[in-house]
Amino acid sequence: MGIEKRETKNKTVYVAYVYIKDINNRRKRIWGEYKDTKKEANAEYIRLYSSLISGDIPKSSMKNFSFYKLGQDFLFSRKLKEDEVSTLRFYNNILNKYLFPAIGHLNVDKITPDFLMNAFSRFREHRFQNGAKISQKQYNHIVKTLRTVFNYGIKNMKCSFNPANAIETIKIAEQPFTFMEKEKVIDFLTFVKGNKRSYLVPYYVYLVGFNLGLRIGEIIGLKWNKIDFENKSIMISEIWDKTVKVIKKYTKSKKYRILFMNEVIENALREIKVIYPNSEYVFPNYSSNGHINYRNFYSRMFKKDIEEFGIKNFDLHGMRHTFAILYLMNKGYPQDLQLILGHESITTTMRYVKFANDYLKSKTSIVELEARVPEGVSKLHLLKK
Repeated sequence: MGIEKRETKNKTVYVAYVYIKDINNRRKRIWGEYKDTKKEANAEYIRLYSSLISGDIPKSSMKNFSFYKLGQDFLFSRKLKEDEVSTLRFYNNILNKYLFPAIGHLNVDKITPDFLMNAFSRFREHRFQNGAKISQKQYNHIVKTLRTVFNYGIKNMKCSFNPANAIETIKIAEQPFTFMEKEKVIDFLTFVKGNKRSYLVPYYVYLVGFNLGLRIGEIIGLKWNKIDFENKSIMISEIWDKTVKVIKKYTKSKKYRILFMNEVIENALREIKVIYPNSEYVFPNYSSNGHINYRNFYSRMFKKDIEEFGIKNFDLHGMRHTFAILYLMNKGYPQDLQLILGHESITTTMRYVKFANDYLKSKTSIVELEARVPEGVSKLHLLKK
């Protein structure tokens, strides 16, 4: 019995707890509500202890603790930790769409591995109204979310074991990068610049994407106060989040990075500044002072430019892939590329290294030159001579 102090991103909270016996006669904690001060948590502790003594909290009350209640407590704990809105939305969607309807009514300590394996075999065969099945990626998300919720329950003594550990995720084949060769990129940029239908902004977006390897969210969130023409540098510190549709004051890796302009990018940015002198964002919306609208840009500009140019299966993130692969093909170092792209782990960057190496190997067989061998004479015979 006692009070536990917990640190969140912006504040410290206190939570009281008492011990009970679970259905396996093992000691577990019953947690009270989170409080802002230790004094309030102490009052919560007295309330819990009084309820335990009076019998309001049965000494083995976990028999009636449902998965729905566990899931709701899990979501509340994630909110308390101030997870990203997109993360909270992800967990909420998985729980409410798949897990609560299937097992929400069941007691957490009655959910067995065998039961879950049967339930997940049905998940894999489930079809939506349009006839589509759950994708392999979505299936894995459901499995991993279930494991996470049960691990939370074990850590907080709300359940005694994790039955989801018995369910295996599906091994998904690694998707190939969308990539353009250098000459193809130049042809595409030339096509877009000369296309009377296109506005100037798309051309400059592509130019920055192919030359700097920025994420599309980083391009959308780029502001003029982050551009330093004197030192020819760009600070990447904000990103537009596609899920919640807002500009975040930090990048995907929660860190800022400094990139340096080449001559092409410097000239392009100076041209944009002349065209849109009063815009806060480097790539402005035509109808407001805000940033470009991702949905309109993708469907009305990028998609049409790609189709009219004649490229298939190329997305906006392909500009980042193209930059990374061409950088490595031009003898760039993986460690430098990691810093440029803002990867938290070198493992992510090494995927580009493997792709670039495999690509170059596939091209070595294009040119094969050697001396002619006389008819009836083997190469081995010539070597012996």
